[in-house]
Amino acid sequence: MATWNNLRDYIRSTYKTSTEEEDVFFITFDLGNMRSQMVIVSKQETTSGDVWVEISSPIGKLEMKDIDKALEFLDNRICGGMVKCGERYFVRHTMPIDGLSINEFEDPLKSVVLSADKIEESFIGNDQN
Repeated sequence: MATWNNLRDYIRSTYKTSTEEEDVFFITFDLGNMRSQMVIVSKQETTSGDVWVEISSPIGKLEMKDIDKALEFLDNRICGGMVKCGERYFVRHTMPIDGLSINEFEDPLKSVVLSADKIEESFIGNDQN
């Protein structure tokens, strides 16, 4: 996969998207045990025009006392960091799309989904997303 169009075609053929816009996909993963986790895959461009892919998964609202613990949980993960957008926290990973292989997309995708679900389960308790 060397372009956004290649990645878009791969996502369409591999996953059932719940919502799709031109440069954004929303995919919900069934994780079993009555848990699911939404992930957003979107096209991003750098200021120089390079195309990157962003994978983000919402974890909801965290209590101030839990933020450090959630960040420490992500410390040993290769993919994903935590960001705050409005009132919600997300696990997010962004990478250049040029030369991206399927595994270089799939591995971070799974890591982001599973990390977000674990943080949500551990600190929020219920499946908010």
